[in-house]
Amino acid sequence: MHNAYKNWIIVVLSIIILPLSGKAQSDGRIIKTDSVFEVKSSKHSPSEATWWSVALPGAGQAYNHKYWKIPIIYTAFGVTGWFIHDNVVKRDDYQRALDLRLDKDPNTVDKYDGIYSDRDLVELVNYHQQYRDLSVIIMVVIYGVQIIDANIDAHLYDFNVSKDLSIHWRPMTFGYDPVMGANLGAKITFDF
Repeated sequence: MHNAYKNWIIVVLSIIILPLSGKAQSDGRIIKTDSVFEVKSSKHSPSEATWWSVALPGAGQAYNHKYWKIPIIYTAFGVTGWFIHDNVVKRDDYQRALDLRLDKDPNTVDKYDGIYSDRDLVELVNYHQQYRDLSVIIMVVIYGVQIIDANIDAHLYDFNVSKDLSIHWRPMTFGYDPVMGANLGAKITFDF
């Protein structure tokens, strides 16, 4: 049990401490002013968006002006939280019934007497404990994904996407070779 707890702590800490402030694109633009190049930095910071998401889920998405993602994040947390709660309640209920059944007191009777055997109760306790643990893992994954999403959105915040994304091609000849014949090719140009 102690090793499992230690492994969970390591997993959670590694998710939180991931190097989330890596650079995929330069934060600034180079501007030429009087034969001197100057780097003008963007005011939108990927590390700030990341830390907002670490502090409060969905805050990094708000920082990135992606408000439509916030209800999705909280719905995912809510549904996962409901599954955690439901499995904890059912596991505790079956565990109490199993404890009453195994206390060696003939005067105590659990509410599942005659419905479930001792083995059935043990299996039900294990079943709900397993799905509680799975729901906790899913919640940690949701937390990590929303942090990574905020970081990536912040990196792409100033990314210029033109409405004119097109491709042009035209045939070309590269001369005539007496052995090979005409050398034909194509020139492809991407405009963005």
